[in-house]
Amino acid sequence: MKKNLSFLTVILVLVVLLSSCATSIRATIERPAELDLNGADTMAVLPFQVEDNSMGGFQTVLVFGNVTNFFNQLNNSQNGSTDAAYYLTHQLEQGIAGSKYVELVYSDAVKGALNAGKQAPCDVYMAGYISKYDNEIKEIKHTVKIDGQNVKVPYYHREVSFVLTYQIVDSETNRVISSKSGEVRANSDELENPEELPDPMKTLKPALDQAVSAIMKQIQPYTETKYISLLKDKTKDPDMKTADKYVKNGLFDAGRELYLNIYQTRGYFEAGYNAAIILEAQGKYQEAYDEMMELVRKFGDKRAISALNDIQYEIDSRKTLQEQLER
Repeated sequence: MKKNLSFLTVILVLVVLLSSCATSIRATIERPAELDLNGADTMAVLPFQVEDNSMGGFQTVLVFGNVTNFFNQLNNSQNGSTDAAYYLTHQLEQGIAGSKYVELVYSDAVKGALNAGKQAPCDVYMAGYISKYDNEIKEIKHTVKIDGQNVKVPYYHREVSFVLTYQIVDSETNRVISSKSGEVRANSDELENPEELPDPMKTLKPALDQAVSAIMKQIQPYTETKYISLLKDKTKDPDMKTADKYVKNGLFDAGRELYLNIYQTRGYFEAGYNAAIILEAQGKYQEAYDEMMELVRKFGDKRAISALNDIQYEIDSRKTLQEQLER
């Protein structure tokens, strides 16, 4: 994976959510890729295929990494499944082409190398196919009032679904790094005129985009929004209210300092918890861990135990991210 030292520090964008409930801080965090690609710098996406009866052995082709015949499979389906396969391929290629972490090798280069009996010119490649594609227009009747009478009126919606199977393979060893399969399903809005329903691809597009996003999270670091909540004050102490206002106004250091002072001088669990949780929201995980551990030992409160586990998760996640970026 390409090194990018600017991402060694977790990105944090802190935004306070104002509501009648407890104050929450929104943090945007850089997450590690979900898969260990063993430092892969280059990746190819083989054209996604549509399974049919002529493709016997397709899964074996994937499992053993023998993709020489993979490019010879023909997509003859006219029901929209080929459009979905093309869209998946194109969007994944676009995502990898724009990645800071891995470079795209186009599938034509892979095809040429394999046809010549050579190793694919990429560290890893992805191959996948669509099966059990189904596209239906379904009717449902709703009761509506017409001229004061309850009348059953038919409405229609398009329902499209298929099973997506894909593997990520180490091109040098043919080892399958990951193999996944799952259903992709989408419904259109309901309309009275079935002829006005969107076509299958328009119906599917949001679900396909979600599938692409999920796959991209497997192969490269990504950002995630997390909401971290402070505890509500039950003491009615005006200083606690002031600390909360500091945080709501984005004055995190001032809010933490006041919470910590209150905890040290008055011993409120909520003050100590909020002081530690602000550190977590700021990405100061080890300091947050140490302070939350003190609360666990002193109070044994399950809220502190849960927060401690969450902070440990963040410590482990940051370590994994750094390891991926340093390879």
